Amino acid sequence: RLDASLDYEPDLALFAGVDGLEFYRSLAVNIKDVLPTGGRLCLEMGESQARDVSQMIEYLGERSIILDTSGRERFFFGHIHGYPPSSNHL
Repeated sequence: RLDASLDYEPDLALFAGVDGLEFYRSLAVNIKDVLPTGGRLCLEMGESQARDVSQMIEYLGERSIILDTSGRERFFFGHIHGYPPSSNHL
């Protein structure tokens, strides 16, 4: 049995494609529909995903990867400077 704390996690957080990045791919393509230029994006992710997520969303502008209290790369912060003309970023 998996850790009981996982009972409170949404399925999307637990089952995100083969490499665990499907949610972030979808976000990278669709974020322009919900976050305006000048907006800020904050994400928590698995420690092995931070670099991949940052690369997916690099077109947004300023990006930072922040360490958790254990020194693991777990948080992504981005400041949206603008969007490229194409809606297909990946």
